[in-house]
Amino acid sequence: MIQQLIDEKNKFIEFSINNKFLYFIIALATMLSYGIKLVGLNISIDTEAIIDDFDVQMKAWNSIDRFGLVAFKKLFSLHSFNPFVANFLTIFFLFFTCIFICYLVNKISHNKIKSLIIVILPLLFLTHPIFAEQFNFTLQSFEVALSMFLIVCSMILINMYIES
Repeated sequence: MIQQLIDEKNKFIEFSINNKFLYFIIALATMLSYGIKLVGLNISIDTEAIIDDFDVQMKAWNSIDRFGLVAFKKLFSLHSFNPFVANFLTIFFLFFTCIFICYLVNKISHNKIKSLIIVILPLLFLTHPIFAEQFNFTLQSFEVALSMFLIVCSMILINMYIES
C-alpha cells in the first residue's frame, strides 16, 4: 500500500511537470474570483463575535451540534480567529482542490483528455455561484475548502483502490 501511494505521488509530480500551465490558469482564476479577500476585510457579525470571544462561539456551535466545525477551528485557529489567515487558507485549499480535480480527471481518462479540456471542470467548480456565496462567509470558508480538498483526495484514493 505504501508503494502504491509513493507511485501515485510520483504520477502526480509527473502530471504537474507536464501541465504547468494548468497551475497558471487555475491560479489566475482563483485570484480573480477570490483574491480580493486577501487584502480586503469583509466580515459579518458572526465573525466579529468569534474574534471577540472565541470560547463562547465554540460553545454555541457545540450546542447546535457543529462538532466538526469546532474541531477544525480548535485544530487550526489556536484559540483566536484571524480573517486574513482564514481567507488565505481558503484560497490555498481551493487552488489545490482544483489541481487535484484536474489530476483526478486525467487519471480517470487514462491521459486521453487534452490538458486544456481538463481545466474546464475545475473552473466551473471554482466559479460556481454556490461556492462563491459560500466563501463569502469568512467564518467557515476555510473549513469548507479543506473539506472539499479532502473529498477530492478521497476520490483519488478510491480510484487507486478500484484500479488496483
